Amino acid sequence: MALLINKEINFNRDLNLSQIYIRLSIEYGPSGSSIIVKSKAYSSKEAYDENKDYNLNVGADAELSFPYNRDTDGNDLLLFAHNKIMDFYINGLYREVPIIDPSSGNIVNQPVQVIPSFCLDTSIQIVDISIN
Repeated sequence: MALLINKEINFNRDLNLSQIYIRLSIEYGPSGSSIIVKSKAYSSKEAYDENKDYNLNVGADAELSFPYNRDTDGNDLLLFAHNKIMDFYINGLYREVPIIDPSSGNIVNQPVQVIPSFCLDTSIQIVDISIN
């Protein structure tokens, strides 16, 4: 299973790509109630198959931790991870940041996007679902 992003990207004015192929690796967190998902971007499926690493730093490489509960999140950990990373690429990453409310002067928590979104929901899909 992999993610395919259809998006025109230019790298350092030297390399133009119309697709990015992303593979994920998954580890259980220390408590067993979370997973750590690492994503690695390749220029194509063929580059992945040939184990060519082009170090595509396009904002698609990530290492994120997500809470995971098999009872509520399901048994398909791979699908769960792919959906979480897709959501990350589409919506970016938000964190609660304390700010001062200008009307009251009180400190309140507000979600702030700390990592911008990478692609539109129409440009990303799950591919290579079958096992060879």
